[in-house]
Amino acid sequence: MTRAPAVSLVVVEIVFGDRFTATIWIPTAAVVAGAAVVLFVTGRTAHDEQTLEAAWRAHVARITTGVTVAVAVASASLVVGASVGVAVGVLGATAQVFRFARSVPRIDRLTLAWGSVVTGSVAIVLVLLGVALPDVPQHRVSVWVGGGGAVALVSVVVAVVQFRRAASAPRR
Repeated sequence: MTRAPAVSLVVVEIVFGDRFTATIWIPTAAVVAGAAVVLFVTGRTAHDEQTLEAAWRAHVARITTGVTVAVAVASASLVVGASVGVAVGVLGATAQVFRFARSVPRIDRLTLAWGSVVTGSVAIVLVLLGVALPDVPQHRVSVWVGGGGAVALVSVVVAVVQFRRAASAPRR
């Protein structure tokens, strides 16, 4: 019976790279799956009800889950040292919010601003850990300090701009 856990650990390391990466990506996948369920339920409800209020709820759900997934992917990618995922997560959130909008409601701007605050906070913590901890693998330190610093800077700028624009944005 000791073979099954050993085999499963080998499979986890092949799929994810190492156990640390698996412990980060598995909860991130759960966040993405939860967002998909929320989108399905609100989309289905909006389709069934065909009201302005249901459409607004679906919009809020789309924006909230989109930014949440982008923050989760960017933060998880930064933690495991995958700079490509960081770029996709950070740039994906901004593009998703403003892609087809004629006028961007206040909730969109506030959601993106708070998502930027969370992503920037994660990045700042990782920069500090990368500088302070000597036992972190070099491939993670380079992404934490270099990529984390860039993500923190971009996140602060995005948050400040979005908070300022939210003050004059329409409610709906």
